Amino acid sequence: MDFSYESIVANCLRKITSFDRVVEFKVPLADGNNISRVLAVSSTGKTVTVSAGDNQVHYDGRVNFKLVYVNHEGEIMALDYFADFSERVSGEVRSGTLLQGELNVLETDISTSNELKLTSVVEVTIYGAERVEGECITAAPEECECERKKITITTLADSKVYDFEVTDEEQCHTDVEKVLMTDCDVIVTELKAGDGVAFAGGDFVATITYLAEGEIRSASYNVPFSEEIPMSGVSFASLLSASATVKNVRVVLAGEEGDNILRIEALVSVKINAFEKTEREVIDDVFMLTNEMVLERGNIEYIAFEQTLFFRDKFIQSAMLAENRSAVREIVAVTNAQNNIASATPYEDSIRIEGVVGATIIYKDENGLNSVKAELPYSLSFKADIDPSSYLKVSGVVESISARVKRDREIEVTTKLIFKVEVLRKVSQNVLKKAEVGEAKEINTSVISVYIATDGDTIWDVSKAVSATPRSILEQNPSVTGNALSDGDRIIYFRKLG
Repeated sequence: MDFSYESIVANCLRKITSFDRVVEFKVPLADGNNISRVLAVSSTGKTVTVSAGDNQVHYDGRVNFKLVYVNHEGEIMALDYFADFSERVSGEVRSGTLLQGELNVLETDISTSNELKLTSVVEVTIYGAERVEGECITAAPEECECERKKITITTLADSKVYDFEVTDEEQCHTDVEKVLMTDCDVIVTELKAGDGVAFAGGDFVATITYLAEGEIRSASYNVPFSEEIPMSGVSFASLLSASATVKNVRVVLAGEEGDNILRIEALVSVKINAFEKTEREVIDDVFMLTNEMVLERGNIEYIAFEQTLFFRDKFIQSAMLAENRSAVREIVAVTNAQNNIASATPYEDSIRIEGVVGATIIYKDENGLNSVKAELPYSLSFKADIDPSSYLKVSGVVESISARVKRDREIEVTTKLIFKVEVLRKVSQNVLKKAEVGEAKEINTSVISVYIATDGDTIWDVSKAVSATPRSILEQNPSVTGNALSDGDRIIYFRKLG
């Protein structure tokens, strides 16, 4: 007796592992000896390569350190350094698995003891594209009574990386002497699926800190983008997830003498995954009136992508200077703004995101230029209709940040934030994996059979007990509607003789 088997395949992006790493760079002696006072230090990081071996992840990353300082001649200078690093970590992964690495800078510092050393603490999270497969029964011989059900499976329809350029410019109304520092970030803020196409929108944000007329100044940029990306297998019903990175950026000085223009040109890369939800009908249970059945059940378990949500908000908080510092006279610039997300918690009707915004505030006091590193914690709640058991994958950027002097040693900082939240859910599909016909069984031949149901019983259970098909039982018990029974329900079955 033959049963029909089919493989059910689901796709998901699973977190493989995460690790923290301290990346250090020793400033060359020739540069370090020329530094009188450090005004700002920052770092950004990116994934260079990530690959999978058997139960091992090979990761290569790069940290870009930026330093603004005053030299011994009183000049304002800037330095740029790159530090590459590699890591080999254990993880439940097979060789050849497609991996994605996300690097987040947690902290940047500078040490001046003995030698000048730049330090960055980074967090790396590795995700793997996982294919989950399980075999189940989809058809049975006519001699079998079958109970069927529908299961929902999430599959990856297409995945695509799309690169494009964004540009913007700011008129400076003066001559720019030098560019000191460029901070930039990008985030997707809109996703929409169409017929064979995905629409992705977002924001590219940047701040250029520069020197003009002997003073430090800054120019801010916020460039919205909207791209139409062809993707095979995508329909209006597709679910989209996306991530964006800045691959490279350059600053071009243009305009005329006395009225320079700072133009920023960036190459942005967006990766989009398109998922489809499909329903499959499978056999959930099977029995024969004449023979016992030997059944084997199993679970298809995976993390399914549900939806992408976008939020914006702002908060105002004060940064306090130590009492031994001179009073602030004027804010010069705010640089190195980073949104470090600590946690994201789902509730029945909302999501709470907590984190810290870090930034360097350059200001003037009675001694001239000075700076302070501000750390501004936040806890923000957003309305959202999600399951509280969901998993959340959150990224965020600082859309804009500004500061003003509130009191002598108190600086009020206003920050606008953008968040992208991917909602995922653990799916466990119980399926019938295998069925075999067993020994002949004794058939219930009673003229009248009475079945008293308990909670959780179904017509299917009655059929097995009284050796009759579900259809014939329902025909004799028209008051029973549906498959589920309530505690105490009485099912009576009459069997014809002869």
